[in-house]
Amino acid sequence: MRTGPHIFRAPGKFYHRLSEPLLEFARAEFELEKIVSGATAREHLRQAEKTRQKKDPEYREPQLHPAPLPPEAIYLWVWFVELERTRGNSGFGPTGITYTEILAWATLTGRTPLGEEIQIIKRIDYERLRIAAEKA
Repeated sequence: MRTGPHIFRAPGKFYHRLSEPLLEFARAEFELEKIVSGATAREHLRQAEKTRQKKDPEYREPQLHPAPLPPEAIYLWVWFVELERTRGNSGFGPTGITYTEILAWATLTGRTPLGEEIQIIKRIDYERLRIAAEKA
């Protein structure tokens, strides 16, 4: 993994352009995973979409079909999902992905994320925890 002062500077233009659509995608996904009345929001919306499609076969529930993940951001989403699978729980809820976990993941997988990529993963993680903590 690369180290040094570059880790703490603001993301470059490429990563800045990449991060906003990725965060928008992530937020939409996290909202769909919320549990509402015993099922995920995604499951409720799928059922609503199916019901409405009986009258209008072309209907698509907008919340089920958010903006797609930009192709150049797919690898960051995959990295986040890999890291999320190792997420701990404090007994009061999920804990944030730590730099130690990122270092272990990078070492074990042979990945060498840049500081900007780590910042984006940490921002996605923050959004995951923030949305999970909200009441449905």
